[in-house]
Amino acid sequence: MISLSSVSNGALSCNITKSCTGTKVLGISDLTNAHAEIFSFNNYPYSICCKDTLGYPIDNQDTGKYISFLKLSSKTDAHVEQSSSNDYNFNAHISSPFYEIKCNYAQSCNGYDTCLVSISGATDAHISVCDYYPINICCTTQCASIETNCIDGLDNDCDGLKDCADSDCDGSIAGTARAQDTNLPIESVDVSTKKDLTVMKSSTTNQQGVYSINQINCGNYTLTTSHTDYAPSFKSAQVLPNQQLTADFSLVLGTSCEADCTFIADNIVHACKPVKLVVAVCG
Repeated sequence: MISLSSVSNGALSCNITKSCTGTKVLGISDLTNAHAEIFSFNNYPYSICCKDTLGYPIDNQDTGKYISFLKLSSKTDAHVEQSSSNDYNFNAHISSPFYEIKCNYAQSCNGYDTCLVSISGATDAHISVCDYYPINICCTTQCASIETNCIDGLDNDCDGLKDCADSDCDGSIAGTARAQDTNLPIESVDVSTKKDLTVMKSSTTNQQGVYSINQINCGNYTLTTSHTDYAPSFKSAQVLPNQQLTADFSLVLGTSCEADCTFIADNIVHACKPVKLVVAVCG
């Protein structure tokens, strides 16, 4: 019995099909003893079709993190050879813009994400479904254990998160809050990190006026302070990957209740009551 599917154990999944819903990386004439054609030709009924199970795009050209897994003798009606051979001029590629793909020629694809096809020899070869011929083309995603680069636009560890969205790239913020007139530390100051109106993380100063916000995604934020006895303050902050940002505050006496009855820390409308018919304070 011949199966059209190639077993997949990881993020990369490839199979031989008549109806490709992923990325076609090669066309083949039959399931066994087949000839090949480059992906852009449509003379043959079968395609080697690949996709990423996490939803990242797979490409069939020499762009991004690509690898040549076969060489063809011509654009269609072709014999094939291993990519390390030098007799043929037309390459079949598989690539991803988000991570590296590694392909090897092996008797078994155990330990790899997927098997593409099998070939009858190192050169001047025919193509078949996996395990039909002695040489399988086995491919896998090359994933690091952590996000190794936080600015390359790639999901280096294949966890579905890239760059600053991955907690491996988190930074931290720390600093002090002091009274502007006395330079004394202020306890119980709420320090919040915001993106637009959304509070991402917050911390409260201790008796020494010190606060710290740990494990926060790298990126740009607005820092705000709130205290019942002091006017709110703002800072723009850029948290760099795996680094600590120091942001100190010098606060002046005032109120954190704004004219629209919101607190600077939360932008929630609070109940207000008039005081001497002049000033509204939040309660």
